[in-house]
Amino acid sequence: VSGEGEAFAKPDIANFSFTIEEEAKIVADAQKAVDEKTKKALEFLKKSGVEEKDFKTVSYQIYPSYEYTDSVICNQWGCPPQREPNIVGYKVSQTIEVKIRKIEKAGDLLSGIGEVGVMNLSGLNFSVDNEDEIQSAAREEAIDKAEKKAKKLAGQLGVRLVRIVNFSESGSYPPIFYGKGVAGAAYGVGGDVAESVSVAPGETRAVSNVSITYEIR
Repeated sequence: VSGEGEAFAKPDIANFSFTIEEEAKIVADAQKAVDEKTKKALEFLKKSGVEEKDFKTVSYQIYPSYEYTDSVICNQWGCPPQREPNIVGYKVSQTIEVKIRKIEKAGDLLSGIGEVGVMNLSGLNFSVDNEDEIQSAAREEAIDKAEKKAKKLAGQLGVRLVRIVNFSESGSYPPIFYGKGVAGAAYGVGGDVAESVSVAPGETRAVSNVSITYEIR
């Protein structure tokens, strides 16, 4: 027999990330520029009530910037044009992931991050901190439905349920993404940052599908 259950919960955490990228002729200068802007962003987060444990660097990259010049190199097949890459500088980027435990402040944090010069944002998604709890509630409902179905079927067939010999489960826990009001600011569209970004946490839904095999007599 099979059963499906679902559970809903209001999100209690939000996550987003931002990337700071700078370019300079030498790596050290690009790193310094990124570091200065990162310190401003992190200082803003801490003043806004985000604890240090709730933001972390998830990516740090250094790569060269190229310009291409045209040249002609002759060989036995002729003189085909060539494009030669020349390093003209270096780009340094750092991506930081932020967890917001007071989701009512999510809009203010997004707009505030923009005010300190960080416009390359991604996210925002909402979820529950204890995912196991909502999934367990969905599983409990699915098992209850399967058991009721098994008892009804056993009565119709004139048999008795002895014991469970197999159990399997599949399910889903989809994240809730940002509402329409935050889309422009989150990706830096238009260049300006709204004074207050509106967000719509919505509701988190967990689904459990169980299959139970019984021994009967």
